[in-house]
Amino acid sequence: MILNTELEHKGNLFPSRIISYKKDVDQLYFTTENNVVLQLTVVRDSVIRFRYTTTAIFEKDFSYA
Repeated sequence: MILNTELEHKGNLFPSRIISYKKDVDQLYFTTENNVVLQLTVVRDSVIRFRYTTTAIFEKDFSYA
């Protein structure tokens, strides 16, 4: 059996109740009670990008090229 001990120490990785939000030009950041931060980016009218982090730090975007 494979155990992921990193997850055991982080606790609940799912977002709980939203307690605050911040708005940038094309991005919204939602902070939850358990410190999960949700980032919603409007790329264009038909594309929305959604990311979340449990560390309050979003890693730099990377290229698939």
